Amino acid sequence: MRWVAFVLALAGCEVAGSQLPPAQRAALQPCTIEGVAGEAPCGTVRVNESPTRARTSDLRVIVLRAPNAPALPDPILPLLGGPGQGAAELAAAMAQRYAPFRDQRDIVLVDRRGTGSSNGLQCEPPALVSELTGSIFDPAELSRCRDALTKRADLTQYTTTAAARDYEAVLDQLGYREVNAMGTSYGSRMALELARQLPRRMRTMTIEAIVPMDFTWPSHGAADADAALDAVIDDCAADARCARTYPRFRQDIDLAFARLRRSPVPVFVRDPNTGGIAPVSFGQNDLAYAIRGILYGNDALALPLWFRQGAEGDFSSFAQAYVTRARTLD
Repeated sequence: MRWVAFVLALAGCEVAGSQLPPAQRAALQPCTIEGVAGEAPCGTVRVNESPTRARTSDLRVIVLRAPNAPALPDPILPLLGGPGQGAAELAAAMAQRYAPFRDQRDIVLVDRRGTGSSNGLQCEPPALVSELTGSIFDPAELSRCRDALTKRADLTQYTTTAAARDYEAVLDQLGYREVNAMGTSYGSRMALELARQLPRRMRTMTIEAIVPMDFTWPSHGAADADAALDAVIDDCAADARCARTYPRFRQDIDLAFARLRRSPVPVFVRDPNTGGIAPVSFGQNDLAYAIRGILYGNDALALPLWFRQGAEGDFSSFAQAYVTRARTLD
């Protein structure tokens, strides 16, 4: 996995540090947030769901104030990934991540449209852990989900372009003229769209794990995961200890998939939601999707061992990683 980050100072910005008149600011109320010390201003900003329809949507907003007043007038604007993560719903995590910046700047957290408390477009996850495996994107379940969400949202308006338009209203009502946007993963695409739509509002932009505008998911998912797995194989071969301990790493991968290609295997896992042990049927597509999730983090270091176990018929580590990630992303 390679992480790319850069900071772009956008040309054509208005006077750095300038703010909008206080009369345009939204009325926020103090609230307490679990995991965040003290109180923070919280509230909503109302936006039009569509340029042509009257229906509106309220965006959840939390401002983590800089403790050293007066704060610099250009706050940090975190833009989260997924797509599907709302920054306000993850306020505690954001407070920790951006703590080094809070000495001088506010942190503005927004559940962008369709996430968190801003008309979040979530469908109920499977109640039974056994229903998590077997089919990643089940057409019937997706159709039911879409039909249910259509009753309370015009789904054609929940796009990157539409969501980016909301940020101007948020900044206007909070009284910020310029922000320092920080986008990770899908959030990098949102940052790029904000730079296109609102160049004068972006003082700086920092993007990490970049998702370019021409990237489409899930069409590239398998190829990218395969390339990342190849990189892990090469890393193991280049490391004397790993190469000595797992000399047949690539062959173990082939053997593991060959076993599941013949038929799925029953595996017992612990459901993180209930703590109970339950059986799941684990097949080759489940293994492929499990690998993709594992490659996101430090568990990738365990892949040589887990594939050795899989080649011998034990897929419990892979199945547990799959189920834990699925529940985490519910």
